[in-house]
Amino acid sequence: MWPSGYFHQDVALLQVAAVLIAKKTVLNAKSVRDLADMRASVDERLKDIAQKFGNTLPKSKLRSFPASLAKLPELLFHLRRGPLLGSIIGHEDERAVYRSLYLQVR
Repeated sequence: MWPSGYFHQDVALLQVAAVLIAKKTVLNAKSVRDLADMRASVDERLKDIAQKFGNTLPKSKLRSFPASLAKLPELLFHLRRGPLLGSIIGHEDERAVYRSLYLQVR
């Protein structure tokens, strides 16, 4: 699952970063109209992280994530598609309950 050479501390910090980004994003998504904006904000955060810490790919304007952050896009993908911000499954009331429970967890 994780690349060899990863320390448990690095994995934990990456997961904490994903949870903090997710909590801030879910907190800002107050209504159904906000969900698309919040999914876009997750994409923008990933782009900002890649610009700040990534390397430019040869003959391209694209940037790659460093190995230490390589799993972050995958973790945040689950946020974008999951029940907290996703629009595929469930009624808005159910998603509101999920968001409320998620934000109350410490």
